[in-house]
Amino acid sequence: MKWYLNAGRSVEELLRSRRCATCQETIRGKELAITAQQHIREIARTCSKEPGYLEDWMPIMEVIFRIILGSGNVPMTAPEIHRELSVHLESRTYSRVLPFRWVERLLLGDNPYGITPVVR
Repeated sequence: MKWYLNAGRSVEELLRSRRCATCQETIRGKELAITAQQHIREIARTCSKEPGYLEDWMPIMEVIFRIILGSGNVPMTAPEIHRELSVHLESRTYSRVLPFRWVERLLLGDNPYGITPVVR
């Protein structure tokens, strides 16, 4: 969350936009009262289970971001993210495989999602 403050971005707005259509309708008008943690909890509990949460047309970093949110924003290692991403990519209309080093490079690069390395 600190990354978003330093970058001058609203994490709540970013998370709200990742909520499913049903949740977006339910929270309309109450957005300002919902914390980032509440958004993450609901995304993991409901939105990530909805069809369309991960789509074929989404950029790889968006899919990675949604995988992390779908896990409740629990820190994940690069191999864990790669494994989850591989499952998604194999289930797409056109299956493809990304080498681990590409995913690792994406994770270490500059990204607008605030995905940062953590030490376990």
